[in-house]
Amino acid sequence: MKITILLAGTNNPSNSAMLADAFAEGMPDAQDTYLRLNDLDLPHFSLEAYDDPSTGGAAYATLKKAVEEADGILVATPIWNFGVPAHLRNVIDWIGCFALDAATRGHGQLKQTPCFFLYTGGSPYPAWKGLLRFTTHFVPESFRCFGGTVVGKF
Repeated sequence: MKITILLAGTNNPSNSAMLADAFAEGMPDAQDTYLRLNDLDLPHFSLEAYDDPSTGGAAYATLKKAVEEADGILVATPIWNFGVPAHLRNVIDWIGCFALDAATRGHGQLKQTPCFFLYTGGSPYPAWKGLLRFTTHFVPESFRCFGGTVVGKF
């Protein structure tokens, strides 16, 4: 089983990486592909990328291969200033180049790939519960739109 881990934390070590590692340890037979999004040299997404995704260069090819070959996807991200880091949002936009059909951009191509989401942040639990719902809802919804299956969030 191949698990692609999209790691959006930028600190080293990071809380997101620690949780991703613990998740991976729980699946010892899985082959994990870690993509540290901060190190992935993807240009800022623009709509022209739908017509010519090669503008994403080698980083786009790496992302595409890792996601398309995955039997499961884990997104581990901090919550900063009431949202996810910009480089995660950029990666989600680039994934749309291959995870949505070219004709309508309305049909997901991930074939029900299981997706799990880990979020880290620092605030009291009641605030965190509301913050999480309002600021991260689009992340799993994006993967659902891409044809993935959301199997959990923590």
